[in-house]
Amino acid sequence: PILLYVGRMDANKGAEEFLEALTQLGHSKIDFYAVVVTGGTDFTDAQSRMHDAGIGDRVAFKYFVPHDDLVTYYGQTDIYVSTDKWANLTNTVLEALVGGSCIILLGSDPVTHVGESGEELIPESIALRVPRSRPVEGLVECLTSLIAEPDQIKVRRARSLQFADEKLWRWEDRI
Repeated sequence: PILLYVGRMDANKGAEEFLEALTQLGHSKIDFYAVVVTGGTDFTDAQSRMHDAGIGDRVAFKYFVPHDDLVTYYGQTDIYVSTDKWANLTNTVLEALVGGSCIILLGSDPVTHVGESGEELIPESIALRVPRSRPVEGLVECLTSLIAEPDQIKVRRARSLQFADEKLWRWEDRI
């Protein structure tokens, strides 16, 4: 499957956790390919890290992809991962739903209440959630399970499309 991450390479976006999960998946010999779309920050350190981990050929970094092109990425990837620590109901998540991606998000934070509105609006049948208390382990477990059961990816992609068709406005209508 093809994994997609869209966001800056900084702590608030959970980039470190996503990259560490990819590294662990790579060490487990699990078959995947990932696309990291980023802007605003230099990704050469992250790219070097993936090469050093032996998975540089399975992780492609794209810099400042125009929105019209980004929509295509959502439709052509299997699993969209958002590790954003400040929100889980972002434009990127909504676009991934519209594109029909299987969605993985951080769960809500019971102390700060970050992510609770996303959990209310996007049911578990649509988005898988990993615990904020152990995001790397949760991502590895979730991705390993999905990759082992590709039919679940297909089912969740179809659910995302149906959910988006029934509940979401398109980008042009929202913005």
